[in-house]
Parts: sequence; C-alpha cells; structure tokens
Amino acid sequence: MPHQSLVRADDSIGRAIYIVNALTGDLIWSGGINNGTVVHSDYFADMKHSIPSDLRVIDINGDGIADFFYASDTGGQIWRFDINNGHAPGDDDLYSGLVTGGVMANLSLALSGANNRRLFYEPDASLVGSGSGQFIALAIGSGWRAHPLDEVVEDRLYMIRDSAIYGPPLGYGKLRSGGSYTPITESDLYDATDNDLGQATGEDLTTARNLFATKDGWYIKLENAGEKSLAHATTFQGQTFFTTYEPTASLLDGSIQSIRSTQHRYRTTMIRQTP
Repeated sequence: MPHQSLVRADDSIGRAIYIVNALTGDLIWSGGINNGTVVHSDYFADMKHSIPSDLRVIDINGDGIADFFYASDTGGQIWRFDINNGHAPGDDDLYSGLVTGGVMANLSLALSGANNRRLFYEPDASLVGSGSGQFIALAIGSGWRAHPLDEVVEDRLYMIRDSAIYGPPLGYGKLRSGGSYTPITESDLYDATDNDLGQATGEDLTTARNLFATKDGWYIKLENAGEKSLAHATTFQGQTFFTTYEPTASLLDGSIQSIRSTQHRYRTTMIRQTP
C-alpha cells in the first residue's frame, strides 16, 4: 500500500506507468519495478514509490505525437521518460525499448524527518530562453497531501533545468566526474530563499549570480510551520505561480473547532532565471 508513516518505506502499489491505445484499451507499453510477479515492458530499479501525479506529456515539435513525459512520486523523485516513436514490438509484443527513462532529480534523500519530502503533482514544464541557450524549466512544490497538518517535513518550491529539449538526454540526472549520471539533489540547486538575485546589490548580487550560474535550478524553503505545496505550479507569460497551505496553531493542538488555515501565493520569474 502507499506508505503513510513518517518513516518512508517502499510502496507496494501505484508504482508503475502504462501507455494504452486510447481507442481499444490495448496495452502498448508499461514500466515498473521488477518485483518478480508483474510483467512490464521495461523495468526501473528506482520505481519504488507510488506515482499519484498525472503525467506531463510533451510534444516538443508540434507534430501531434508525444516525444517525452515527466512524472513525480511520493519518494520525492522527478522522472523523465523519452518515447522512441516508430519502435516496433519485440518477440514478446511488449515494446521493450519503446520508452527509455530515469530519475532526473531526487529531492528527498532522507527516509524520515525534515527532509522526507513527497511529490504529489507532476512538474509544470515551460520552455525558457537564456543567454546560455534554451532549457525546460520544471517547477514543482513538495507537500504531504495525505497529511496536511504535518509539521515535521520541511517542504520546498523547486525549479529544475532540463537541457535535453529536442532529443533524449545522454543520461538521466546530472553528469558527475567520472562520466556517470546520478539524480540532481538539493545540493545541486541554488538556495533562493533570501531572494538575493532579486534584492541584493553590488558585490552581493554578483556573488549570487555567479553561484546561480553553476547550479541546475533553485529552491525556496517554506519556512512557516507545516507550510506545504498542495497544488500544481503554473507558468504563464514567463512567471511561475505556486500556492501553499499552512495549518494554524489551533488546528495542531487537537482541539475541536472550525477549520482555519493560511494560504500563501508565490510568484517567480522564469525568463530572467530569478525567483
């Protein structure tokens, strides 16, 4: 079952992705973990957590055919899957190799405590141009939707850059020294909580810009007690909007009364790459 504890463990259901023929319902492709019982077209060792989100499907060249898609899971992982359109089925008719994919980012390396972040919505994806070229900006907020009153987990708002636009990446995640790819983590992102890129001046602004240029995106800490993202991020005209939920102290003391809470809205600017 999907895990409900503050200490995260592997889920037993909801951890697979299926592509079916919309007209006939015939299975075209599926991907999941190899548990020895369920047969999939392709297996992914890191698909240990349920995927409650929709899929963010991208047709990058506008030809009416899906090219790749993103998903997120309750383990704090963001996935990218690339579709090899025109790929024929193998002898097993399972279309093995039709889809390749992997974990782009792991935003919850901890199994418990403050960093045990969960993702319940698919990332918002927008094509952004900058002085160094184009990239896809993936915006997403973390939050334990099943337990909105939780105060233990310290949630975040994220933007992650994906530079593989018009074809599959060479590897999923970040290229490390030695030539291997591993998922992007929070240490690879710029801490934009203090908004130095938007408010600093002089040498402080130069330092912030130089540091930001070395990172693969940014994050903003949600610093109010229990504040979390419980909705999709939305990008419009170069600005990305997040909403968050903050339980009030009266909700957390166990008393019986009308439910009250505080909602927050955040607006970030993507075109200038500054939150």
